[in-house]
Amino acid sequence: LAVDASGTAQQLRRIDQVGCAALVHDQLDMRVLLENGPDAAGMVESCCRGLGDMDGRFQAAKVTLSRVEKALEFNPRDASAIANGAISLAIIGESERSREWAERALALEPQNYILRYNIACTYVELGDQARALDLIEDSLSHLGKDHIRHTQAGPDIAVVRDHPGFARRIADAKDRLQVDGA
Repeated sequence: LAVDASGTAQQLRRIDQVGCAALVHDQLDMRVLLENGPDAAGMVESCCRGLGDMDGRFQAAKVTLSRVEKALEFNPRDASAIANGAISLAIIGESERSREWAERALALEPQNYILRYNIACTYVELGDQARALDLIEDSLSHLGKDHIRHTQAGPDIAVVRDHPGFARRIADAKDRLQVDGA
């Protein structure tokens, strides 16, 4: 799997969408990803979580936060960067600051449903399943079939999959999009 710096985050998003976090972890040099900005470093966090590498995830979160803070010096209204920072803050244990950043990102881009899903991941990390499920439902109501698959497979929300409301939200999204099966 060849990855160049310009396409790293996009390739990682595609790999994550098909549920191949282990492939990323095994075949890519994590140092290269961590050096390619907050999006790529944030994907490393997700991959490490999926593989149970919590120390690697913690280290990736610290790198991501550093990259985000630098990016925000240039554009303090970058909701995507703020969302990346929010999950990183949650991972490293700065819960209150994480919540503040999450809500700030949502306020900046309230109609960005990918961002809303990413913030749901932050609330899962913070242990707020109700808020996470509300954001997941909101994103599922506006995004397509690929997002349903990602929501069912992504490691960042595994904790809420056992919640009774999760299955209902997935079923509602499948009905809306006329998706059969799992």
